[in-house]
Amino acid sequence: MKKTFFLIFPATGLLFLSGPRCGAEESAATAVETASPALTAPLVEKPADDRLASALRDLEDGNWRRAQRKAKSVLAGNKKNSQAWLVWGRSCLSAGKYKKATKRFQKALRYDPRFAEAYFWRARAFESWGRTDEAMNEYQAAFHADPAMESARSAWKNLQGPAPSSEE
Repeated sequence: MKKTFFLIFPATGLLFLSGPRCGAEESAATAVETASPALTAPLVEKPADDRLASALRDLEDGNWRRAQRKAKSVLAGNKKNSQAWLVWGRSCLSAGKYKKATKRFQKALRYDPRFAEAYFWRARAFESWGRTDEAMNEYQAAFHADPAMESARSAWKNLQGPAPSSEE
């Protein structure tokens, strides 16, 4: 009688299976299902949405490095996840890396050209970088992509400054 062995390496998330449950008649996935939940818990990955929500909370708490790691982990599974590119860009912005931030926001826009929030944060990066004209263009793109985005419209108006007086 052959025994089944489960060797789990939590640091890497790798699982090695050996035994009758791993034969042709039963897949490794089924063998994992029959293993103790305590053994397989580290192998269960959170959905991308949960990781990104957690990353956004990290950004709010000022932990941009942790947020960046979570965004990268989502992108490892799906390079076209515009939300993950947005989170990564925001983490770069929080770190004062404006050029990198704008590149990450551009990636988000590549995969979702109508992503108003990516335009907004890209504008914030340009504004922080001192590139006011680009910031104004991006704020404008944000409220064109989402007319309900009052924060973009307000930021754009603030950058415009006061209207010139009629006496000039």
